Amino acid sequence: MDAVIELLVNKVATFVDENVKLIYGIKDQVDELLEVLKSFNAYLKEASKNSRVDENAVLGDVVEKIQGVVDDAQDAIDQYVIDRRNHLAQGITRYMKKVPYLKKVNDSAKQIDRIKQRALTIRQEHFATMEKLQNGISHVTNVVIHHQPVVEEEDVVGFDGEAQTIKDRLNEDSNDLAFISIVGMAGLGKTTLTKKVFSDSEIQYKFFTRLWVYVSQNIDRKQIFLNILSNFTKEIDCFKCIADDQLADRIKTYLEGGKYLIVMDDVWEMSHFKLLKIAFPNNRKGSRVLVTTREQEVAKHADSIGKPHKLKFLSDDESWELLQKKVFRKELCPPNLETYGRSIAKKCNGLPLAVVVIAGVLNVDSTPRDWIKVDNDPFPVINQKNQDYNELVKLSYNKLDFHKKKCFLYLAVFPIGHEICAWKLIRLWIAEGFIPPVEVEATAEAYLKDIVNRNLLMVSKKRADGEIKTCRLHDTMHMFCKLEAMNKKLF
Repeated sequence: MDAVIELLVNKVATFVDENVKLIYGIKDQVDELLEVLKSFNAYLKEASKNSRVDENAVLGDVVEKIQGVVDDAQDAIDQYVIDRRNHLAQGITRYMKKVPYLKKVNDSAKQIDRIKQRALTIRQEHFATMEKLQNGISHVTNVVIHHQPVVEEEDVVGFDGEAQTIKDRLNEDSNDLAFISIVGMAGLGKTTLTKKVFSDSEIQYKFFTRLWVYVSQNIDRKQIFLNILSNFTKEIDCFKCIADDQLADRIKTYLEGGKYLIVMDDVWEMSHFKLLKIAFPNNRKGSRVLVTTREQEVAKHADSIGKPHKLKFLSDDESWELLQKKVFRKELCPPNLETYGRSIAKKCNGLPLAVVVIAGVLNVDSTPRDWIKVDNDPFPVINQKNQDYNELVKLSYNKLDFHKKKCFLYLAVFPIGHEICAWKLIRLWIAEGFIPPVEVEATAEAYLKDIVNRNLLMVSKKRADGEIKTCRLHDTMHMFCKLEAMNKKLF
């Protein structure tokens, strides 16, 4: 993360050097700001080498704040240079406008000084927080959704065939331990499908021991191991001082005796998967581990045969069926609302959670006007701040580094539903300056693949060599990008 700040600060410094004559009136303020940012970057570089997990959360937060400071500084200096050029272009008449121009210079100097003070405040607050962490006064972590919003079991739609596919893999005639991955974008129903299989009477009968492990982004391996042990014994206090690897060995002894099914829900990193899988022994009894993830690379490497199950989108009819169930429960939809309802369901483009979120603002008492309003523009409802879907997408978005975030948000410039040509997109990213100046084309291609692998962007067509030819942004993602880009004033 320190590299991001260094790149940005160097970009500003280079711009200042190239326009040194034009920034003469505010050069002192700009130099002071650059000194503050450079010293802060040097500190972040050193701190990131030795930080703990809780300190990493704080460092990530402060990096994002400093990115905002540097962006604002760049904008302020750019604007000053533009004003200066316009002033000089006026020739001799500029001397008649000297007083208002000097006021502009003074205002710009004050603006740069305010930006510098923001940086100093961020640094002061950061130092205070880190000191508390190191002294054990407080514990800071990122906000994590511990219970992913899911569709209630009685409202599950469109998963019968998928559930059978997963059950067939669970029932394969092999005594070796097997890992089965389920992968898909946020809100597609990975957890819902897995719960459907996990609760199936046939699966319950075949797997005497069944355990659900929620992993999440901020993995706490010791706590997960303790939670697993609590299923076998109430005496877990004596385990709290034992090392993680020893806890894994204890879990193995409990699992060795019978056929077990473990669900590892919401795995974000391959390293997290490896940290946990050591507790699951190959007891040669046909045991199975189900892994859900939105990361394609994690799914591919975690799956025993390298063929993860890719969750499908709902059909238009299935989306409408789900919307009816969520809004009307056991009642029938009034005929005068069905046209609007089907239209709304279709616009959710097969994403179950989008349907559920929409259903949350409609009910049996909603008027035709309410349905028409949602039908005209359903995406602000789906992507509204602090809404389930918005928060789920943010979890994936926040995993991107600074440059990839800009590349992803840039996708909002394309029309909704547009099929995007990959090579054109890459060249647009490069032209916009979103790609670090090192092997730009290869880096841009890697960025595109990473965004696809995180299920933030869908591949529409592939070339003969298997590379991405065209891609498409899901409509709900398009709205997320648009809102986030506006908030960050990206374009």
